[in-house]
Amino acid sequence: KNVYFCESDSASKQKLPMKKIISLIFSLLVVSVQSTEAIYFRHFLPEHGLAHPAVLSICSDSLGRIWFGTENGVSIYDGSSLKSIKPGDGTFPITGSGGTEIFDIVCDKTGDVFLRTAEGLCRYDARKEALSIIYSGNISAIFSEKGTLYAIDDNRMLEWKPQKGSMAYIRTLPFRNISHYHTDRLGRVWIAADEGLFCAESGSDYKKIGPDSMIYSIFEDSDGKIWIGSREEGLTCIGADGAVRKYNTSNSYAKGLHSNDVRQITEDRDGNIWFGTFNGLYCYNASSDTFTSFLRSEKEGGLSHSSVYSLYMDDAGVLWVGTYYGGVNYADISRNPFVLYLASEQSDGLSNPVVGHITEDRKGRIWICTEGGGLNMLDKESGEIRQFRSV
Repeated sequence: KNVYFCESDSASKQKLPMKKIISLIFSLLVVSVQSTEAIYFRHFLPEHGLAHPAVLSICSDSLGRIWFGTENGVSIYDGSSLKSIKPGDGTFPITGSGGTEIFDIVCDKTGDVFLRTAEGLCRYDARKEALSIIYSGNISAIFSEKGTLYAIDDNRMLEWKPQKGSMAYIRTLPFRNISHYHTDRLGRVWIAADEGLFCAESGSDYKKIGPDSMIYSIFEDSDGKIWIGSREEGLTCIGADGAVRKYNTSNSYAKGLHSNDVRQITEDRDGNIWFGTFNGLYCYNASSDTFTSFLRSEKEGGLSHSSVYSLYMDDAGVLWVGTYYGGVNYADISRNPFVLYLASEQSDGLSNPVVGHITEDRKGRIWICTEGGGLNMLDKESGEIRQFRSV
């Protein structure tokens, strides 16, 4: 009942004769220009088995299963179904007295999965298929480097010792309440703490980098650039040479950036930087120096909520988006050649879901005949649809 347009770079160079008409009922495929907004999101909500609609963290384990940390337990997607484990169901080790949130998830190469909770650090043993608490305390960050899991309790760094089945203290860091720790490919150590963002070259002292506000994320892209997501100060990019470039609504509003609260960050196969904000999902294209935003939409395949909390790009090129009370959204952005146009009562939608004939004119506009809804004209450049009805 909907209309899909398929992109084809080679075919788009061929001119279609005016009289060539393809007749399809309910759905059809035609040549279209490339569009960065050609994303159809599928969703996981509580009615599909998701533990909670607020999704705070996402990770993929060694078996390819996707783990979702929520405000009330964890959900695991194995490619066909969702399984949820919640506090109080007899299988989750935390009591929930300090909160039921799963703030962070880290999956290691052995198949084990580590969950940061309000009551401490939990480990999922892939061989026993069981969860247990391995450290009780105020864990502020967990991360994996070179296959080893680390955790930070305030300013104390801990290392997972699988032979002993416990966390071991290794050293004290010079900052308190550390939320992020990352060692980049040049050996520089990046730390986000209450005092701000700091960086240290190998063997040197830490230097404050900024921004001064709360740091939500530290991400290293495929080119070695460091991207910083912060509260109220937008997106910061730091090159390998130390050059700093800031993106916020003051200097990038015209480029499409309309939020300064940047949460998690990831990168797709084409080198585009994706990040979630309080008000939408964004994609930054460095080649064009522009931002594309995705906001909550009632249309089929739209983003379920504009408040994007967590992001994860899996090895297959699927972007997983965790929203705050909108559940999970996911789309294969590496192989998503379709643009979906729905029938809608709004003036920018198709006038009727039953499509009889289509054709393309010399200006590249697509004319769509419907049964009972009149004529529609699609402008491929803008994606806008204009309706023509009999009076």
